[in-house]
Amino acid sequence: MYLTQEEICQALKDLPDGKAAGIDGILHELWKALTARYENKKSLNQPKFNIVKCLTTLYNDIERHGIAPPSDFPKGWMCPLYKKGDMSEISNYHPITILNTDYKIMTRALTTRLAEAVPDLIHLDQASDCHRFKNPRGLWVGYAGVRVRVGFLQPSPYPYPWCRLAGYPAS
Repeated sequence: MYLTQEEICQALKDLPDGKAAGIDGILHELWKALTARYENKKSLNQPKFNIVKCLTTLYNDIERHGIAPPSDFPKGWMCPLYKKGDMSEISNYHPITILNTDYKIMTRALTTRLAEAVPDLIHLDQASDCHRFKNPRGLWVGYAGVRVRVGFLQPSPYPYPWCRLAGYPAS
């Protein structure tokens, strides 16, 4: 089932302002401003460009055909974020990945759809202690001893598989 314009519009509304731009340099606020401009011109019966329709078409094309090899769409920039303690110790840093905002819009829409279905797919007997625990940043569900965080691209307890090997503490 393909994404709808309503899902993309809701994903745009759900994205927080003031976050870092990805490799492409586009902020969440640009997508929101383009959407607001479209709505304003639509109400005035003026010529308009519907960015939500454009993004929906793009995301559904990706679903059908995949991403073209030279695309930077799914790429992110990983950087260490200092937590506390000795700044020369690598274990005192938490890696974060800065993703392009168009990618975040798509994953937010998919996450919202998935979060609605996941609780019905996982039986309580198969869940860990975090089953159906919902917090403002996403939905945690456990399945067969594996924790999955729906809402972000970070599995738990390590945000990236290599973190455990590099000696980072569990989050």
